[in-house]
Amino acid sequence: MEIPEIVKELREEERKGLIKSSYPLTSVRSKNEIARLYYEREIYKFLEELFGIGVIRKGRLVFCNRRLGEIFGYKDVEILYGKDVSQLFPENYKELNDKDRSTLKGKRFDGERILLEVFSFPLNKEERIIICAPCKGDEAVKSLLKCIREVNRLIAMGKSTEEISKSACKLLLDTGKYMGCIIAFIEGKEISPLVIEGKYPLSKSWTVTSIEKEFILALVSDAARSGRNVVVIEGEKFTDVLVFVEFKGKVVELLRVLVKKGEKIGEEEKKLLLELAKDLWIAKRGEEVKRALEESERLFRILVKSSPVGICIYSLSSNRIVYANPSMCKLMGLDKVESKEIESIMRKTKGKTEIEISLPTGRKKLQISTVPARYGDEDVIIAMVMDLTAEREAQEKYRILFEANPQMVMYVNKKGEVVEVNARCVKRLGYKRAELIGKKFDEIFVQKERAREFLKDMLDGKKMKEAYLDIITREGKRIVGKIHGKCVMIKDGVEGAIISITDVTREKDFEKRIRETEEMFRKLSSSAHDGIVMINDKGEVTFWNKAAERIFGYKEDEILGKLLHETLIPEMYREAYMAG
Repeated sequence: MEIPEIVKELREEERKGLIKSSYPLTSVRSKNEIARLYYEREIYKFLEELFGIGVIRKGRLVFCNRRLGEIFGYKDVEILYGKDVSQLFPENYKELNDKDRSTLKGKRFDGERILLEVFSFPLNKEERIIICAPCKGDEAVKSLLKCIREVNRLIAMGKSTEEISKSACKLLLDTGKYMGCIIAFIEGKEISPLVIEGKYPLSKSWTVTSIEKEFILALVSDAARSGRNVVVIEGEKFTDVLVFVEFKGKVVELLRVLVKKGEKIGEEEKKLLLELAKDLWIAKRGEEVKRALEESERLFRILVKSSPVGICIYSLSSNRIVYANPSMCKLMGLDKVESKEIESIMRKTKGKTEIEISLPTGRKKLQISTVPARYGDEDVIIAMVMDLTAEREAQEKYRILFEANPQMVMYVNKKGEVVEVNARCVKRLGYKRAELIGKKFDEIFVQKERAREFLKDMLDGKKMKEAYLDIITREGKRIVGKIHGKCVMIKDGVEGAIISITDVTREKDFEKRIRETEEMFRKLSSSAHDGIVMINDKGEVTFWNKAAERIFGYKEDEILGKLLHETLIPEMYREAYMAG
């Protein structure tokens, strides 16, 4: 019996004097009077046998009768007290405030969904009464709810999309309302049927004809554009219901059911068909995700097993290695290393650390990176171990060569900053290492502009000859450096340059003194009254002063490079001259 009929009956009984009320039911405020009568227990026994009744305050139940507990599957009615109504009506609880009468989908304690006829009206400013009873007579809706529950159960069990779809189609056909059912997936302009069930006009070998395909694709386009997910087409022999599921703005699935002629398709039934189609799409997506995860796990296992980096999972509670890849076993010699030693390493290491340790495989320099995590129910440490022994030994060799180099050597980055200097550089320039590191390369030299150009040209990849630049030491002493350099390339990019500086101050001073001596000798010889002639070990004239020009008559450019005995010594004395 529906609420309006109850009100009518109660009013009739009141008119006949069968019931008494302090508030006449015939008044305009009859709905509120029902609530007051209910609170006054005048019609309580009559109502509680038929309807679930509750009082809502601020979105929560503050009172409910036994029947409401039965409807929602709660044996202990008190459990409902204080419960949020959104838990009882998760999909459309807001309609309780918007409409006096609604058909709402409720959620029972066991998760089953039920359709309820619900009347809702205010009791006072803060409270609202709801009166609800299960809907009757819509077997198709009940079957759809049953079908949706079964689909979700099979999804939870991990069944395949085909198994789930076949089960859904079978349950739909069992209602007797549906003649046939098709579940197909759509990708672009391709429609791929997965399951086909039912009789005429469907068959097991059903394929989409070109005309039908164009028609369905047009409906797909319309559904994507207008958001109309359910299309009902009335035919001569049956009603065609097409349900489209959208994902990321594209229609991806078609659920097509054929309904017997004359059967009505209600709005609730449309909603449930769409929900069923969405659940089937979720099953397919879940299956795809599962396959992707399995493939990802397979690739991950291959990656971990073939990785040159040692990887292991160490349990903090049981003090043991739960997993170690082949590289880890080989590197650490895990079949020989004692658990206490491993425990000590794992517990002391935090973040990224370099350690030197004696292992059965020899003394190693290792880089260990650790991350705390959960593995099952255990607290674990995931460790990644790299063997740096060979790398560090090579670095040590290069460091020794760098430091022991008799020349001043520095490494300059591409920004022109000094990154490293050797011991000779520190000693000769008189600066501390820390004072030189970070300094601009050109600031070390007197000719700063030439130093900048030299470094820029070198970093640009130009072939450079050595350059001579003056350097002022910390003590203020001026030295001359012969500069050589070579680019450092890493991954096809210039990272910096190695600069070698040779102290050539003494050589330059010596060259200067020689030039000064030669100049002085030229001045003296040019002013001498005696002829001065110089020859090399071959007897060739290498010097010829002005007096020699005057005495012998040969100009300097005429005699230089010629043999002295062939030019100045008479032929009769040449043999004696040659004999010494």
